[in-house]
Amino acid sequence: MFNVLKRAALPALFALLLPCLASPSHAQSRRDILWHIVNNCLGREVAADCRAPRKAPLAAMHFNSLAEATAYCRGGTDVWGEKPGQFVAFRDIKMCACPDNRGFVHGLAIPYAKVTGVEASNRPDGLWQFAWETGLEKLGADKLQNRAQLALAVNPRVGRSQDQLHVHILRLRPDYLQRIADHPGRVLRTVHVKDLSRVWHEAPLPAESVYFFRDFGVFITSDGGDGWIVRLTAPTISPEDEYTLWECPKS
Repeated sequence: MFNVLKRAALPALFALLLPCLASPSHAQSRRDILWHIVNNCLGREVAADCRAPRKAPLAAMHFNSLAEATAYCRGGTDVWGEKPGQFVAFRDIKMCACPDNRGFVHGLAIPYAKVTGVEASNRPDGLWQFAWETGLEKLGADKLQNRAQLALAVNPRVGRSQDQLHVHILRLRPDYLQRIADHPGRVLRTVHVKDLSRVWHEAPLPAESVYFFRDFGVFITSDGGDGWIVRLTAPTISPEDEYTLWECPKS
């Protein structure tokens, strides 16, 4: 892997990592970055202006320093899984803040078609199952334990930073159930499903909603068996931020 940096190098490294440490609500100002990656870098043909080409996973590389690993991480796209022409999953840039931490997992599952977000009429039903299977594989060999740890999240329209639908693939916060219990009003609707292709059917388009909310997030966990719990969350919160381990560990 790579050597530990000397203390004298930390200030320079902090300056390098600072853009990665922003919270979901303070992400990059350009709202087409994900669409650019999917459309220009990961399709059948790579565009000349691709800024994030496919790269080998960090684990397959050798680096002499953490700064070197971080620069490599931020300079390309580590693809985790793909359904050609339909969906692709890759590492979220937040993982580049701690490239030496093998336990931290944060990925994105994205359709190849242009889909803006929860408000879009062409939200693909198959994206959730693809994201879940990718997450289970990424978390490791113990599928039963991983089901209990895995979360999928989509932020509401008013809280997202990108205008290309993306499902966050992450680990749950250990206290996520307590957080839900402490603020029940942040969950607008809770539904059990046996098939992840039903998620969007339980999250009607804002224009058609009979539940009197026009924007929402989506937060999905295992139900402890062979199904899932779908929670539609208020637009005042990010389910990614509120209920998952979305950033590198602080210690």
